[in-house]
Amino acid sequence: MWIQELRLSRFRSYEELRLEFETGAVALLGHNAQGKTNLIEAIGLLSTGISHRESVARRMVSYGAETAGVWGLVSRLDGSISLDVEIQAGRKTLAVNGIECDRLDEFVGGLNAMVFHAGDVDLVTGEPSLRRRHLNEEISKRRPRYLSDLTAYRRCLFQRNSALKRARGASRMPAAVMAFGEELARLGERLIADRVAHVEAFSEPARSLQRRLSGEAETLSIRYEASATPGEMLRALEGAASDELERGVTLVGPHRDDLAITINGRSVRRHASRGQQKTAALAMKLAEATLDAQDPAVPLLDDIMSELDRDRRERLGDELARFEQYFVTGTQKGDLSDSVLRGADVRWVEEGRVRSA
Repeated sequence: MWIQELRLSRFRSYEELRLEFETGAVALLGHNAQGKTNLIEAIGLLSTGISHRESVARRMVSYGAETAGVWGLVSRLDGSISLDVEIQAGRKTLAVNGIECDRLDEFVGGLNAMVFHAGDVDLVTGEPSLRRRHLNEEISKRRPRYLSDLTAYRRCLFQRNSALKRARGASRMPAAVMAFGEELARLGERLIADRVAHVEAFSEPARSLQRRLSGEAETLSIRYEASATPGEMLRALEGAASDELERGVTLVGPHRDDLAITINGRSVRRHASRGQQKTAALAMKLAEATLDAQDPAVPLLDDIMSELDRDRRERLGDELARFEQYFVTGTQKGDLSDSVLRGADVRWVEEGRVRSA
């Protein structure tokens, strides 16, 4: 999988832009605040329909403009497809091959791109909600049904929590809450099963990546921690009934789950160095990017290499060479490894313009 062409119209700092790419490394260099991250954001938008840095769509529209557009031509094993995101009046319209999508799950999956930026270290050090959100995004790219299940689960959870709040302090669980619990358990166990399968699929490749990136010094372990044993969510809900009535909120389900992440048996969040944490997050996301071995994702690394020591930087460059195409950004060539720069398509980004360097 690789991106053949990218067009931007009134997107962020870009009035009009058209870029063509080949396979291999694409290095985007330039001073800070010149538009490198905007390009990474645009490509990520074509992958998920959602910006990794902005939840308000209208803020992605250039100052003074009414609409913005991002269009991409993607080469896949099964042929080329076009993806289009138009932002107007704070609303996004998504299209595949010129046909407007009615639902997000019709759009997601056309381009599998993996964005990695400095803040992604929070994936292993931050709150559980960040890891749950990441799992939701990654699994949705690969299993359209998952996104539908997730939407239905959230709707049911909202209804059950509302009923619990009304029943707060009651001595016994109302019938309405019990009915919502049955549906919540059915949907929740499907989500948990998909998450467990996803984590099991990438945990061993991530372990191997961490070993190679660290010079064989670090062993990474990633395990899914469920608030309910698979197949037992309804029973777990029944067991938590008194606590839920007291607190007025659902305490069991995939919305409460987390990942247990360790290096050499010790918690990454509490005991790892910043370099180890960053490497663990990289290993995790790059492993996910290779899950489709025949058509791996396109990694998008935004100002990452400059924060790694020289040895890890070179090893990362060697790992990236396994991908058909990948993008990296930096302020200068010295920010990137020699293994990346060799044969890379180097572009200089300045004030909303991009030229070959």
